[in-house]
Order: sequence, then C-alpha cells, then structure tokens
Amino acid sequence: MIFALRVEDQPGGRVVWKITSLLNPRGVAFSPSALITRRAFDGFSVAAKRYAIYEKKQRNIEIIEPKAHGLGYFYPPKDSPEQWAEDHDVPKWIFELWDYIVRGALEMKRRKPSWFELPVMMKITLSTPHHALQNLDKCDLTRPHNFMMMPKISPFGYPPGVNPADPHFTLITQFTSEREQWIKAKCINIHDCDSPVYRLKFDYTGDGNSVSPVNFYQLAESYQNHPEAKSLGPDGKPCEFDTCGLLQRAHIVAGEHIPIGKESDRHWEEVEDISLLEFKAIQYRRRGKVRATTQQLQRIRRVPKREFMRRGINQHTLEKICRREPVRAIKLGKCLRILEKYEFDAL
Repeated sequence: MIFALRVEDQPGGRVVWKITSLLNPRGVAFSPSALITRRAFDGFSVAAKRYAIYEKKQRNIEIIEPKAHGLGYFYPPKDSPEQWAEDHDVPKWIFELWDYIVRGALEMKRRKPSWFELPVMMKITLSTPHHALQNLDKCDLTRPHNFMMMPKISPFGYPPGVNPADPHFTLITQFTSEREQWIKAKCINIHDCDSPVYRLKFDYTGDGNSVSPVNFYQLAESYQNHPEAKSLGPDGKPCEFDTCGLLQRAHIVAGEHIPIGKESDRHWEEVEDISLLEFKAIQYRRRGKVRATTQQLQRIRRVPKREFMRRGINQHTLEKICRREPVRAIKLGKCLRILEKYEFDAL
C-alpha cells in the first residue's frame, strides 16, 4: 500500500506531497503551522525502478511522483516552469510522459504531448583528451570542453554497413537548446578522423549519409515495454514485455569467475562526458595480469616512449604492453594515467 503526506504550509498556501508507506515512513520536518493529511494512492510499475505514483480523480488521474530512471540523462524536450524544481524532483516532461503511459495502461483518453515528435538527444561534453586531439581539425564542433548533442539512433536507422552494436560509431552534433533545430542537425562520428557529415532524417533512406533518430514517442513506447530482467514471471519463466503479476526471484548459476576492477574517472560524476559511454572494466586474468586494448595501444603508440619512461614506466614494461603481453594491472593503470595526462597537457 502506498501513502502520501499532503503538506500545506498554511490554509490556501503551497502544497507539497511526500510519499511514504506503513513499512518505510520517511522522516520529514515541517513547520508548526503546516497542515498534514495522509491519503492512499495507486502506483503503476514497468520495472523495479520504473514506476509512477498517481491519484485517481473520478474519470481523471494526477501523477504525484514519477521516476526518471532511464530517462534523466536525455536533454529535456521542453523547459519546466519557473520554480518547478523547488517542489519537484524531476522535470515536468517526466510527469507528462508518465501521464501518457499510465492513461494508456488504464485505457483512459490521452493526448500525445507536442514534443513527442522531437528526436531524442543527450547533452555531453568533449573533455576526453584523445577525442579532442584526433578531431581538432574537423571543425569548431570538436573544440575541447564544448557542449554537444548526441542523438539516439534507431536500431534500424544506421548507415549501410554499420553495426548498431559497434562502439566506434558515435555521432555528435553542435549543442542547441532550440528544439526545432534538432532534426536539422549535422553530425560526425567522433571515432573517425575522416568522418563524413551525417544528417538526421526520421524516414530512413539508407543513402549512407543519413541516420534515423528515435523520437520521444518511440522512446515512450519502448520505455513502457521494458521487461524486468532481474526477476522471473509468475510462471517461473524470464519476464517478457507483457509479463504481469507477482514476480519471482531469479536464481543465477555462476559460470566462469572473472575478477574485474572498479576504476573510473571522477569527472563522470561532475560532467556529462562522452567517455562514460566507452568505459570498459579492467579484467584481472592470469593472476591479476591484463592486456591493453586495441584502442589503448593506438593511443600509446602516438606518444614517444621517453615520455613514459621519464614519468616512471620502465622500458621492459612498456615494450610488453605494446606487444599486448599480460602485465600487472597496476602497471597498465599507471601507464594509462600517464597517457591521459600527456594528452591533456598537449591540448
């Protein structure tokens, strides 16, 4: 059962909802003059972290607390009203999206928001040094620390010959908050120094110079059809997009045990950096030894060896890394940190 506290500063004053429950009440401090009442609400859940709390009002509903899991990193398709953030944890467009989803689930009359036809974009910044070094001569788009937009490409909207799972095909375009200009964006592949210019088109043409982005309507449809991968259905089988009912715990039988590191760049927590999409955990195989990846070797070979040796990497270790022989993970990690610092200093 879901409950909420309706908190009113004073009669006729500002109203704030605080979600609570019988088993897990949230401690909230209120002013002595606040009027507090409690009311039961309904909830609609797609998966463990994808749900919304809503209130039924005769033949209407009101979204009380929607979750933005899996949505918060997209650039808002519309601006929230002034002072909206003072009383709400998520932007207004998240409320509108969940209102559309819940009404559909309850078979109620609903209307598509005007921003449903916009392409889905993600705001990022180009702060990873090796990307900037490779593409500085492309255009003003790739200046270090520029804000950019990255379109979400439809699985069937890629150019001919490009695998959607290819990590080396990532399109970026210049940042703009003018949403009507998004579909007119000119994009380049950040991994390709000789990248052609790609144009966004909703109608896939397959001409090699255009890609088809996902719009917010398609995002809404896929978001509500997300299967809960962490649980089993009532029948004990893996959840599908239409699985309903009381879920069961999923039991996992471990196969090969592969220890991995949890190293990460701290700047991920501060900015929307493109390297977040490229992170690959270090695997500790062969008694804690690892090999450099192909991309890491390409970057290492562009740096004079004396730069590594001057900063603490001995020649024998460096040669083993360049031959893709296993080395201690701590040695490879030190080499990569030196590489990042050298690239950054060279900007």
